[in-house]
Amino acid sequence: MTKIRLKAQYRDSLICLGISLMTALLTAAVIFAVFAITGMAPLGSSVLLYRDGQNQMADLFCWYKDVLEGKASIDFSFAKSLGGSNFAVFAYYMASPFSLLVVFFDKKDVATFLDILFVIKTSLAAATAAYYLIRKFKPAGLLYYGMTVVLGLSYALSPFFICQSSNTMWLDGAYLLPLILAGVEKVIEGKRSTQLIICLAMSLAFNWYTGIINVMFSGIWFVFEIVRRMVTDDEADRKTVVTKGVPSGIKGILIAFVRFVLSALCSAVLAAAVLLPTLYMLSERTYGRSDLSMLKDVGFIGNVVDIVSNYSFGLISIKGTASVFAGSFVFIGIVLLFIAGMKNLKEKIVYGVFLLFTVMIFYWKPLVSLFSLLREVESFWYRYAYVGIFALVFIAASFYLDGESGKLKPWMPAACAAGYIVINVIMFFVSPTTVPSLLFASTVEDLAGGSRIDYEKAPLIAKMIFPAIVSVILYLCIFSRKEKNWFRNILAGLLGVIILVELSLGQVVLARKCSETNGSSDLTSYIRYEKALLDAVPDNSFVRRVQTTYHGYHSEAPLYASYNEPMAFGFNSLTSFVSDPEQDTIKFLDRAGYTGYKDTITVTTSENIALDSLLGVKYVLLSADDQDTAGLDFVAGVENFKNIFTNPYVLPVAFRYKGTGSYDSDKTNAALYLNDIYTRLSGKEAELYSPLEYEEVVEDQTFTYNIALPEDFDAKNNVIYASFDTNTDKPAIMYINGNRYEDFNRFLSQKQVRVAVVDGKAAVSIEFTKDISNEDVNINVEICSLDLTKLDKIAKNARLNSVSRQVIEDGYARIEVNNAKEGESLFTSIPYERGWTVTLNGAPIDKVDLIGGCLMSIPLEEGANVIEMDFEVPYKQEGLYISIGGVVFLMAIMIAEELLTTRKRKGE
Repeated sequence: MTKIRLKAQYRDSLICLGISLMTALLTAAVIFAVFAITGMAPLGSSVLLYRDGQNQMADLFCWYKDVLEGKASIDFSFAKSLGGSNFAVFAYYMASPFSLLVVFFDKKDVATFLDILFVIKTSLAAATAAYYLIRKFKPAGLLYYGMTVVLGLSYALSPFFICQSSNTMWLDGAYLLPLILAGVEKVIEGKRSTQLIICLAMSLAFNWYTGIINVMFSGIWFVFEIVRRMVTDDEADRKTVVTKGVPSGIKGILIAFVRFVLSALCSAVLAAAVLLPTLYMLSERTYGRSDLSMLKDVGFIGNVVDIVSNYSFGLISIKGTASVFAGSFVFIGIVLLFIAGMKNLKEKIVYGVFLLFTVMIFYWKPLVSLFSLLREVESFWYRYAYVGIFALVFIAASFYLDGESGKLKPWMPAACAAGYIVINVIMFFVSPTTVPSLLFASTVEDLAGGSRIDYEKAPLIAKMIFPAIVSVILYLCIFSRKEKNWFRNILAGLLGVIILVELSLGQVVLARKCSETNGSSDLTSYIRYEKALLDAVPDNSFVRRVQTTYHGYHSEAPLYASYNEPMAFGFNSLTSFVSDPEQDTIKFLDRAGYTGYKDTITVTTSENIALDSLLGVKYVLLSADDQDTAGLDFVAGVENFKNIFTNPYVLPVAFRYKGTGSYDSDKTNAALYLNDIYTRLSGKEAELYSPLEYEEVVEDQTFTYNIALPEDFDAKNNVIYASFDTNTDKPAIMYINGNRYEDFNRFLSQKQVRVAVVDGKAAVSIEFTKDISNEDVNINVEICSLDLTKLDKIAKNARLNSVSRQVIEDGYARIEVNNAKEGESLFTSIPYERGWTVTLNGAPIDKVDLIGGCLMSIPLEEGANVIEMDFEVPYKQEGLYISIGGVVFLMAIMIAEELLTTRKRKGE
């Protein structure tokens, strides 16, 4: 009997493996076919570099390649902003084991790598979804195997995956979710909890963000499955709400709950090596609301009915409108479960409540906040959409794969499709255009080579086509149930093809929407040119480089965001764009003239010589066509790309100055703020900046500021800086001397800009692009002139007070100062962060002084001083020890479960 059982288990395992593998391969085949159609790399020149893919992921994978090759560090890097830990960056973006594959790709091929990484993770999601469905419903026969494959495809080819193809770190949670939910059900059934523990731990370790989402949803799934099994008519299912060998009732459910909680706890302990340091470092971040008060807002986001009207191929999610499309086959199956399924009324009510809850996580604010991890979301809405999509696939599978078609009548699928179409027609007359439908129409028009289409009717027609076709084929399948098998098989095959076409068309539309034309070749050229430019100026000393105007693949001009290039190319700079920013650094830079956004990004599109000099910026990279280079010395360049200049006014990274204690200025004007900082460090009144007068001319939507230059103004030794702030949120375009400079009053636009002097004149114009006639627009303007002669004197004096010897590298600094005088301090342009240990002559310094609330200053002892700075990721070791304890915890659980199983067998 045992041998027969083992053979059956072996056969079932092979079937499960075969179907899962087939689903994965078919998914990969569909995606590569889409790549071929849309010209996507590696089969074309376009790439899935969309928004954060351009601005973050491409550069971060270049950085991670350097980490794997021993050229960069996860613990700390001066290439991140002014210097900071990259551990949380690794934990959020790169912790997936599939990220290791980047080591096999050259940096110039990183865009192709991102496309391949998307294919791998999406195919794996299809496989794990198929695995879950097979384990749950145990389908038998070709027809049910085919439906399992189709439902697995429906999950993987949903909009979530391709829309997040540029944020591949979120896909790890999506392919692990089915394995986690299967593990939850094993716990409920009294089986081993190993799968749940390991898969949850992997999810938390690979990407803590989706890992926490999966923990929450697994808890919801636990409750749903317990309640469903309590009311089901399926005797075998109902028995599983009780742990095997334990009396029925509340006691059994409580034991299952305790096992689930222990499993979740064990998974968190196992992942502590990644989780503990990461969450500690992120706890410093204050931007965005992050507390339970968000749960008090019980309103709704958007119109709940949009969950149906936005359920169509090629539509994306935006705030208030979620896209959980998984195909018409899934939609019809969900409705049929309630109108034609053989489940009892109580079980249907449980399914209905679960379906309602699934919808509400996208529209009811407390649930949206909870699944957004109590953070304000400003882009890529519904990052947890995959849990809703999988829930829909599961509900449909509960009809198709669970023998629920007994009451199915031929007209029922058509009624489902008709209901869907009626809702969409009504919504069309209520609101003929929505943002997702307009984007869909625009993308389809682009795919059609620019042929004009009706932006209102085209999306509506697209929504109607496939539900109608699928319902007709289902009608024929039901009508011909008593016909010959070959006819039914042909219809089933045709249905599968139609479903595949619908899902594939959605991928084609979204691939074009989420791609960058010629991105692969552009990125390849960009990386080659950038490397050549940096190699042209080798400098082994500790210096910083800043980029101002850009080229290439980072968003569209003039709002570039290539702020992770220092990490990608391994040079020290001022900027970064990651979800673990150095907030104090960004605030300091913002006050000093480089605009900061959301305490995350420092914008350096307009070079700031005085600030750069203070921070040890020796080299400045400018666009090859940028003529505003006053005060900088040309070194090298790449034609039609960039030029690199030296900054002759650069201050040492570390130097002595007279004074002790922390210092910050209360000035809100960047020029006056820097005047105060320089005064503090030079010991003399540093009037580097002087105000300039100007004339304001207002014509319609345009504000022009003609700068009045003094008669003795020397354009070679003075640089003009203008700062603008306005009380309106209307976007505008900034012109300098009549030439378009950049967008103004928009995300990533600079508030302080350099103004070149041309033919003895200088002017800045701001032209609002939206009507401001009904607003009392006020622009706060501050225009100053930087005296380079004064800056040069301060720089020379700082060099005279430079240190005797210094060694500065990522995460470590040793600085020797001789002949220090009483009352002097050592200024460093190294920012403080939790994790630094600073010693003076071997004695630890409990609290370092800060200049500008950011830069470290160390009081010196008279005579010789040796300052050492060591950085260690906080709680990294402790997290590792806890994870080792987690292994012991897991082994204890496994042993306890084995003993209980053995005792039960003996009892039988």
